[in-house]
Amino acid sequence: MALETSSKCLQPQLFGVDQLDQIRDHLQREGLVAVRDVLTAAQCERTLEDMHTLWSEHCPTHRRDDVSSFAAWPPVGLTRYALLQSEPVFRAQALRNRQSPALLAIGRALLNCEQVLCSHDRYGLMRPAVDHPAWSTHPNLHLDLDPWLYFAAGAESERVVRERLNSLNYDAATVDGRRCFLRENNLAHAALQPLFLQGSFCLADNRAEDGGFQCVPRSHLALQQWTRTHRREDYCESDPQDGFSFPREDAMWQAARRVAPLPRGTLLLWDQRVAHGSLPNHSERERAAQFVRLFSADLLSESTRRRRRSALASLLPDDFELSCVGRALFDLPD
Repeated sequence: MALETSSKCLQPQLFGVDQLDQIRDHLQREGLVAVRDVLTAAQCERTLEDMHTLWSEHCPTHRRDDVSSFAAWPPVGLTRYALLQSEPVFRAQALRNRQSPALLAIGRALLNCEQVLCSHDRYGLMRPAVDHPAWSTHPNLHLDLDPWLYFAAGAESERVVRERLNSLNYDAATVDGRRCFLRENNLAHAALQPLFLQGSFCLADNRAEDGGFQCVPRSHLALQQWTRTHRREDYCESDPQDGFSFPREDAMWQAARRVAPLPRGTLLLWDQRVAHGSLPNHSERERAAQFVRLFSADLLSESTRRRRRSALASLLPDDFELSCVGRALFDLPD
């Protein structure tokens, strides 16, 4: 499939949570879909407040209403990618967002399975960089998987991915163990399940100039052919277990389009095979997102699920109340 070259923004069609058939058809065709009002305005505002609270916990001089205080970035974060902390976020508000009934309904419809699990990822906050160009993040276009391994034929490649998944220890007491909740996001193979879903909650109205999500529409349909015409050894010195970044000279960049505008409360979902990334902020407003991934529980062995459950149960904060939907999405039965 040939990729369309364009520098224009892609203004996404917005679907309602109840339009599950249309959401499925659009995702299959385009590789991404936007679902409006998955979070309420109040939920978005509480999440923004929580993000700035997290920031101030690591930078005591930080104030949400004082942009000049934004210069100090949390030492636990990753400035390059606008992540407030490098570890997954297990704060009460982030968990409340993840146990959204809409998220469960959409996941079950798109993955065509009853036992859908939700990832535990991070907060992303791009600082308003119009007067502070040094705050701009780096443009990127990538895949959160190894594309060559994903399409590799034969039982051996599938076994490699399964072994990596089943080796995740989910030790809640260690940084490395908690980061297993992030590593699971990058381990995918075409034979394991037909669709891997990534996504993000848009927490503030997002314009093109605010920075944020870009992707190559329909690249999920072209990626397998791309792996046949591009050799891994020409790009990677080692196995790209944490994902793959497209170099700027690659044709994928020419076909990438900024996805905007997006109203707050929107859930943006994309097929994990879609080349995607972000563009920097150039405005007077911040861009805020919470990242999420949905996958079938069958992806993990029962012993791995037990380790994951045990870790997650110990990481839930006291001020968080687990709902029935949360028990399903977090794999925490009664």
